[in-house]
Amino acid sequence: MKFVWLLCWLSVRIATTQATSHWMVTETGLIQPRDDSPFLMANPFDLLSFLNQDTRWENIFNLYHNLIYRQENINRLWVKLESDANFDKHIAENEFCEKVGNIDLVDWYTSFLEDGRFKGIPEKDFSLQRSEYGDTEIPDCKKISSLTFSMFAFEHLDVSS
Repeated sequence: MKFVWLLCWLSVRIATTQATSHWMVTETGLIQPRDDSPFLMANPFDLLSFLNQDTRWENIFNLYHNLIYRQENINRLWVKLESDANFDKHIAENEFCEKVGNIDLVDWYTSFLEDGRFKGIPEKDFSLQRSEYGDTEIPDCKKISSLTFSMFAFEHLDVSS
């Protein structure tokens, strides 16, 4: 019976054991695990990821500075927008603006779009082009198919438009 209890206790201890792959020496000389480190490896046995830790740190460092630079640009543009007194009127009158309405409801951090001009992509690659198929009228379904159906068969579908 003691063997069974010992086996259960050992299996519980093994199942709840936690480990880390990055350790650091504190100012007092203690060696402690660091879970929030960029060097924390998901697979500590992976030699290639271990050897590429310096490039990973450089990528994180560059990404951090890139985000700071973008945040400064957004803040600078936001100051320009707030200084324009007629901006709400300009948005409301713009027929191509998809976000017509209260400017406070626009999520500026996630909904800004840019075209490919700034990245060197030619305009013909990212612009929408008209179809060359001739007549773009709505097709007459009676000419295409002779299947009979009733609109009442689809009344369970919700029509949102």
